[in-house]
Amino acid sequence: MKKKFNNKILIIGYGSVSQCTLPVLLDQIDVPLENITIIDFEDKSKDLKKFTDQGLKYVHEKISPENLDHVLSK
Repeated sequence: MKKKFNNKILIIGYGSVSQCTLPVLLDQIDVPLENITIIDFEDKSKDLKKFTDQGLKYVHEKISPENLDHVLSK
């Protein structure tokens, strides 16, 4: 039985670890995809299309000390 989780989840980077973790996370936890945001400086929109079509938020932006507050406040 999946655990219900209604809080926000932020994943920074969509490399090999996150690509393996996201499907397992969704399999084990009942969380609305609208509550998950992934930020990556590389364009991962094609890789994430099946998830973004269902509501996952994807931000294609590089995080730096100068824009940290701005990016994380979105």
